[in-house]
Amino acid sequence: MQVWLMIFVSFCILYWFVPQKRMWILFLATSIALAVMAFHCLPSETDDLSNYYVQLEYLRRGGWHTFQQMLRDNNNNWGSLPVCGYYFYVISRLNDNGYLPAITIFIAYFSMFYCFYKAAIRFEIDKWYLFLGSVFLFVTYWYFDICSGVRNGLAFTVFIVCIYFDVVEQKNRPLCYLGYLLCMGFHSSVIILVALRCVLFITRKNDSKWVFVGMLLAIYVCGNILQMIGEATGIQYLQLLSEKAANNMGREILWSKSYIYINSSVLLLTLLLGWYFSKFIKESEKYDEIKEYSKFFWLISFFTAGAFTSQLIYIRIIRWIIPLVGGLVFMVGMKCCNEVQKKARKPLNVKSIIIGSESVLEVNELLITLFFIAYTIVHLWYTCKGTSLIWFHFR
Repeated sequence: MQVWLMIFVSFCILYWFVPQKRMWILFLATSIALAVMAFHCLPSETDDLSNYYVQLEYLRRGGWHTFQQMLRDNNNNWGSLPVCGYYFYVISRLNDNGYLPAITIFIAYFSMFYCFYKAAIRFEIDKWYLFLGSVFLFVTYWYFDICSGVRNGLAFTVFIVCIYFDVVEQKNRPLCYLGYLLCMGFHSSVIILVALRCVLFITRKNDSKWVFVGMLLAIYVCGNILQMIGEATGIQYLQLLSEKAANNMGREILWSKSYIYINSSVLLLTLLLGWYFSKFIKESEKYDEIKEYSKFFWLISFFTAGAFTSQLIYIRIIRWIIPLVGGLVFMVGMKCCNEVQKKARKPLNVKSIIIGSESVLEVNELLITLFFIAYTIVHLWYTCKGTSLIWFHFR
C-alpha cells in the first residue's frame, strides 16, 4: 500500500510540472510505475492470481500443443472465451508470471488515462479539472482487484474506453468494434455492456424516459432470456452465458459489508453530478459531441441501480466503469458550466439547487468542486485503509 501511495503522491506533484499537451507522458509513466508494482505482487493462496500463475506454469511447460488441447477441452472456459486463453498463452511465453498482472494493470490504467487526456483536449478542459478527475479515478478504481482478478476488470475497462472513442471521438470505429469483440471473448459478463451499446444504437433518436426506466428491469429480463437461450442451444458461449446469468442472479448484495456502501457512494456521487450538470451540458456548444455518451452514462447508471440485487454485476460496474465515467462527467460538466458563465449575462434555464443569488453559478461551481475534493480525500483514506489494497504483498 505504501508503494501505491508513493506513486499517487508522485503523480500529484509531477502533474503541475508537465504541460497539459504533454500530459500523456506523465500518464504513461504513472501506468508503468503501477505495472511495475503489480509485477512484484505476491498473491495469497485464495487469490485468483495464484490460480492464474498455476495456469501460466502449466502452459509454459506444455507449450502450444497443451494450449490447443485446453481450448478443445474448454478448460478454464477458454473454448468459449478464446481471447482470454490466447492472452494467457502469450504471457506464458514470457519468463515470469508477474507479467500477467503487470501487463493487465498497464493496459487498464493507461487506456483510462489516455481517455481522460483525449477528452481534455477535445473539450478544452482546464488543467485543474483534469487533475481532479484523474485523482478521482486513481483513488476510486480498485487496483488490487484487477491486479488479482485480471479478467473481468480488464474486459470491463477496455470496453468502456472503446465506448468513449466510439460515441464521442467517433474515430477508428472499426478498432472500437474489434475491441468490443475481443472483450466479449475475454470475459462473458461483457455481454451486458454489448447489450447496452445496442440499446444506445437503437434508441439514438429516441429520448423517451421509458428507455431508462426499462434499464432498471434489464438485469432480470436479460438474465432470464440468456438462461432460456443457453438451455435451448448447444453453443458453448451461450451456455456459458446462461450459467453465469443463473449464478449472478442468485447472488444478492451483502449489505452488511462496508465496501458495498462505499462503492454505492461512488455511484450516487456520479448520479448527482450527472443530474446537476445535465442542463449545463445541454447549453454547451459541444452538446452534439457529448450527447450520445451522456445518454450511455444514464443507461449504465440506471442499469447499475437496477442491478443492486446481483452483487457481482453491481460491484464490477461500480469498481471498473463508474470511476472512469464519473471522472469524465465531472470534467466535462465543469467545462460546460464555465461556458454558461462566460455567455452574455441573460436569463438561463439553469436553476440553483443550493442558494439563490446573482453569483449563483460561481458559488455552486465552487461548492461542487469543494465537495468533489472532500469526497475524493475521504475515499483516498478508505482506499489506503479499507480496500483490498491492504492485502497487496511483495514477493
